[in-house]
Amino acid sequence: MPTAAEIVRAKLEAIEDVPANWAKSIEAYQPRLLNRLNRLLNDLDVVDGQIVKSAANLNRISAIIAGMRDYMTSGEYVKIVEQFNSEFTAQQGLTASYFGQVLEVEPIVTSFNAQLYQLNRAAAIEGVLSNASLDAMLLNDVRATLFEAVGSNARFGNTYDALQALVIGDAEREGQLLRYSRQIVSDTFATTDRAYTQLISEEYGFQWFRWLGGKMKTTRCLCLNLNGRYLSKGELEKIGSFELSVIPELASCRTANGWAGAMPNTNSQTIFTVAGGYNCQHSILPVSTFGVPKVDIERAIKNGTFEPTPTEREFFNL
Repeated sequence: MPTAAEIVRAKLEAIEDVPANWAKSIEAYQPRLLNRLNRLLNDLDVVDGQIVKSAANLNRISAIIAGMRDYMTSGEYVKIVEQFNSEFTAQQGLTASYFGQVLEVEPIVTSFNAQLYQLNRAAAIEGVLSNASLDAMLLNDVRATLFEAVGSNARFGNTYDALQALVIGDAEREGQLLRYSRQIVSDTFATTDRAYTQLISEEYGFQWFRWLGGKMKTTRCLCLNLNGRYLSKGELEKIGSFELSVIPELASCRTANGWAGAMPNTNSQTIFTVAGGYNCQHSILPVSTFGVPKVDIERAIKNGTFEPTPTEREFFNL
């Protein structure tokens, strides 16, 4: 049986590892996607190295896009998505272990909690596999590039170079499927996990949490200053309302939109789900009040975000 520390570490690491593993799989997949596109492009009429400006070529673009979509909704890409889907089950189990072995309480999973988790999970999969998502991430731009090429009688080589940059990237940027899907995977997996954790936390009425996660090159000011800290529920609610003065160290993180990377829907309730915002790979984990350092208890009492019970006052000698 894993220790409490191992459970916490595994739960936190998954928030980083799942999008990282997704990115590795997509990076390996993109050259094969380009090869399929290359074969589909053979249907275009090309004369003397230039794509013929014709209605027939315009009509063939729809077939090329359909061929790309068929390739992406079967085979290797679907297996990558299936692996992503399985990660939700593993993370759900880690959350149950966190409550059961770390907090030593039976995780309360109501029918509403379970249904919401499955809906969020389904939305995450739709975000990387539905026709609309594939269009938004890649296929719309492939279509637009081809329409422009046919309309301008462009050279095939130049068009292929432009399509290659879209599919597998170039020296300046990643392929679009990798760039966009990684963001979707990172955000949906993390927010689904945080939302599920918070739903169970609410059932028990936890009043204290710990902001935890790794440190990356892209870690923003808010998360850098909160990582590892114990925060009362009231402090988190104020942070979600952009009242950053509740934690003085956050003063330097303020921007016109609250803080760098904050999602537009951030508020006192959603902060437990969206955390630091886009691509945030931190967790907000409930903790026992009796495990919180006294200095944090005193800070929260002073700023008016926590009122200890008589038992808690006696325990902390307040």
